[in-house]
Amino acid sequence: PKFQKTVYELGTNVDRWLFSIKNLYQLNNRPLEVQGRIFEKLFKAAEIKQLTKAEMETYRKSILEYQDVRDAVDYAKEEGKEEGKEEQKELIAKNCLKEGLSVEMVSKLTGLTSEQIESLNNNP
Repeated sequence: PKFQKTVYELGTNVDRWLFSIKNLYQLNNRPLEVQGRIFEKLFKAAEIKQLTKAEMETYRKSILEYQDVRDAVDYAKEEGKEEGKEEQKELIAKNCLKEGLSVEMVSKLTGLTSEQIESLNNNP
């Protein structure tokens, strides 16, 4: 209650914090003086605290759904990368075989097994 500065009088980080905490309930549009990553976290936490039980449950479910989707996309990306790497190895192996390199040498270069290379050699 003793903090009486206006938004135009904020000079230090302590001033900005005190102003934000004191006026949190009425700062729908935050002034430029109290913006930034740390203040974003403060205001986001304050918004969440005002939710009803039902709204909080919906919020938590939406976060879990978002995380599930994000995890699925990340997994698909990794799968795609691995598939691409395997296809690239096979393409390199085929080209090496066409150039006359031995199966053993192609295996050393690509990391594929002799059986995998023989299979590629039989199925051009």
